Amino acid sequence: MIRLQPIGKLNKLTDDVVQELTTCYVTNGTSVWKKPYIIRALLKMSSDKCCYCECNVTEESNYLEVEHFQPKSLYPDKVVVWDNLLPSCKRCNGTKRDHDTQTHHSSC
Repeated sequence: MIRLQPIGKLNKLTDDVVQELTTCYVTNGTSVWKKPYIIRALLKMSSDKCCYCECNVTEESNYLEVEHFQPKSLYPDKVVVWDNLLPSCKRCNGTKRDHDTQTHHSSC
């Protein structure tokens, strides 16, 4: 896993925009996170790499998917929350699937 270069919250992702996009997603399932400004920022903070396997996601076979660290299926209110979005390749995003990152499992 690579260290991402933090760039801070995107100016275009105001609270009103986040609410509007979240409502759109919850209402009709639209992929509201595929905005060009979100994609550009994710590529910039990762130097064009998948946050997990570090492959170059600008290559045709490793294209970028917007990864929701806290899965959108379980946390629809975080579908465009900037701190929940990561750059991922298709393989890694598919492998994680809907793993709930908020639950903690004990081995005891």
